Amino acid sequence: MESSKRFLHGVARTVFTVIFYSACSTNKVNKLGMHRATQSFISNMSSFRSMISVPRSCSSIRSTSRDMIDILDPNGDPTGEVLSRKEVHRLGKLHRAVHLYLFNKENDLVLQRRAESADHYPGMLSISVTGHVDAGESSLEAVSRELREELGLNAKDKDFKFLFSSRRDAELSPTYVDRQINDIYACWIDFDIKKITFNRTEVSEVKCVSISNFEKMVESSDENIVPVYGDDLKRVVPSVQEIMRSRLN
Repeated sequence: MESSKRFLHGVARTVFTVIFYSACSTNKVNKLGMHRATQSFISNMSSFRSMISVPRSCSSIRSTSRDMIDILDPNGDPTGEVLSRKEVHRLGKLHRAVHLYLFNKENDLVLQRRAESADHYPGMLSISVTGHVDAGESSLEAVSRELREELGLNAKDKDFKFLFSSRRDAELSPTYVDRQINDIYACWIDFDIKKITFNRTEVSEVKCVSISNFEKMVESSDENIVPVYGDDLKRVVPSVQEIMRSRLN
C-alpha cells in the first residue's frame, strides 16, 4: 500500500508539473503572466481530478484537488474562476452548497452536532448533511458524497428529492464571508441511527427529532441550532409534508 501511495504521489507531481509549465509557456512570464498561469494550473487540476480515479486509501493525494470551488455569477452559473475554499470565503465569492434533510422510515429528521473544530458554528446542531459543491461537480453528486463522508451512509441508488434553491449571504467574520446558493434536498433511508459511523472530524453527535420539533427549535431560536434555517424552513416543511403524504399512498 505504501509503495502504491508513493507511486501515485510521483505520478501526481509529474503531471501537475507538466500542466503548470505548459500554462507558463503560453503566457509571458511576468507578474501578470504568472498569475494567469497559476489560474490555468488550478483550473487544470480540477480537470485532471475528473480524469483519474484515486483510491479512498490514498486520501492524501485526493485532498490536493479537493476543496476547489467554482465561482458563480448572480444567476448561479459558473464564471470559469476556481478558488480554494479558504479564498472563496476570504473574498466573499458566490458559490454553491448543498443542504440535505435526511429522514428515517419513521419520518424523523437526522440532526448532526458540528465538531468543536469546525471553522464556523462549532458544537452547534445542524441539519443532516451540509457541504460545498466541488469544482466540476453537480449538486446531486455533492449531496451523495457528503452523505457518505459525513454519516457513512451508502448513497448509491438513493432517491434524493430536490426541493428548491435559496440564496444566503452572511459575514461570520472579517475573513469568513459566506455568499452561497444552497440546493436543498430531502431523502428517506431505512437505517439504525446507533450504527451510523459519522466522520468525527466534522461531526460529534447525531440524533433524530420529528420535523415538527425541529421547526419549533428553529422558530424559538434555540441556542443549540445553527441560526440559518429560518427562511428555508417555511418552504421545506410543506414540501416535506407533501412528500410524506405521497409516500403513504
